Amino acid sequence: MRSTIHRIWGTMLRMPETESDTSVVKGSLDRALAQPADNQYMQTYQSPYEEIKKRNENAPRNILRFNVGPSWMTSKFQVGDRLYKSKCGIDVEVDYDHVWVSGFGIGVNYLHNYTSFDEGYVQRLNYIGPSLVMALPSDKWRWDMALGFGYCSYSESVGNQSHTEGHVAPLLRIGWEYKVSNQIALGAQMNMITVKLNKPDGFELKDNEFYGIRRIGFQVGMRYYF
Repeated sequence: MRSTIHRIWGTMLRMPETESDTSVVKGSLDRALAQPADNQYMQTYQSPYEEIKKRNENAPRNILRFNVGPSWMTSKFQVGDRLYKSKCGIDVEVDYDHVWVSGFGIGVNYLHNYTSFDEGYVQRLNYIGPSLVMALPSDKWRWDMALGFGYCSYSESVGNQSHTEGHVAPLLRIGWEYKVSNQIALGAQMNMITVKLNKPDGFELKDNEFYGIRRIGFQVGMRYYF
């Protein structure tokens, strides 16, 4: 993406061995150099960066997206005597991206998750933060990816009791969308967020384990280009 490509081209003349008149050799060389280089490779070759830049010239610069869908907790979670190995919740996500002609950009992501358990236990997660964006558009389709680090507020409650923590958490988003008009697109995306929580005193972790919440979500929604 960021490399500089150096190209060297030249003209080679094959002269008869009996040719010894330097003026004739010089005249042939001058005529050859006066002609434009007939180099098909040089005329047709485009670096990957140039191809991406050309596709992005007419791509949307500002994208606002609204998405909703299910998400699954992939980390273990214990409520009372029951250990949940997975639990489905609902994600609502609002994102804004600004993408330059290079295909790279910056964005802001907001994610809300709501998950309820059979025991009356409720889990909420609110995330907001900046992200780095990479997009690859075509005539109708568009693919993008965002990686961000932001502030995540995690809360859990049952009855009148509740507990809230705030931490910095990473968010990964990968999405695809189809353009239905100059300003509207429909799309789907996947996101993953991991929140490391405060470990209670005396709680022992095994090797390669962490105390926290990890969720993977799949959402659908609308995009607005401007």
